[in-house]
Amino acid sequence: MSALTDQPPKRFTKCPETILIEANIPEVKKHIMTNTDIKLSNNWEGESWVLEKTFNSIRVWSSSSKLTKAKHFRVSMVLIMTGISLKEAFKQICWYHLRLKWDDVLNKPRIIRRFIKEENVTDTQVDICRYMTKEVAGGLISPRVFTDIRMFYGYDSENHMVLGSSHALPPAQNNLIPPSPHEGSGDVSEGSHSSPIEFTPKEKKCTLATNLIGGGMRCDVLEGRSDITSGAQITVRFTMSSLTKLGGWLPQALINSSTGSAMHNIFRNYVDNFHTFGPDAKCEVIPDV
Repeated sequence: MSALTDQPPKRFTKCPETILIEANIPEVKKHIMTNTDIKLSNNWEGESWVLEKTFNSIRVWSSSSKLTKAKHFRVSMVLIMTGISLKEAFKQICWYHLRLKWDDVLNKPRIIRRFIKEENVTDTQVDICRYMTKEVAGGLISPRVFTDIRMFYGYDSENHMVLGSSHALPPAQNNLIPPSPHEGSGDVSEGSHSSPIEFTPKEKKCTLATNLIGGGMRCDVLEGRSDITSGAQITVRFTMSSLTKLGGWLPQALINSSTGSAMHNIFRNYVDNFHTFGPDAKCEVIPDV
């Protein structure tokens, strides 16, 4: 198995925020696996999923949260894809410097700290990323800024899936090394000295938003499990979940009503731009069973 386990790799640094991440890995992984498992009828808090809509074979569910008035959301689709490896397909939606090319809401992501990066079938990586979102809903929802701990667990060969989680960096841990050059640099931070994370002038103008635990991305390989690196035809299920407090003055009910559509649009844009991910990249969305 090529994945982060309950025992974090020794290459983790030991500054305070790293100790926090090491302690949280098992819990975070458990919650994202629960929220992105479409066979389960409840979210990780035990609340029932309700199917909100199915459009172009992309399904959207929501469920209540005991922690906040914000709702959990889950969106899922099945793709037959060729001409691209599983690793590259997953990177195109999870690595924000690549996603910028087709996601019209994401804005100026930057890696603040990279704890570990290992090249393997799908990459294993833990980092802290800050990014903004552009205004949506005709300007009703103004730009937001997020600071997230992101964990990419590599390829789980036993369960034939790739998993990635993303949740907010606690304010008490806002004491990290300055930004790495960019997400694709591959640099690994080994130091143990900390300094404040400074917001850029544009980030300061955004409303602070928070991703709670349980959000992330999962990719299950349904067919073609022996060909995930070759670009041969494989069938995969992408499932994304979120539990987000957007902040600001808007009523939570209004935000909840637009979140599912926003997540559906991410998947729709991914499919529409799939042919740009490689010279032979092609995909087809098919109904799930």
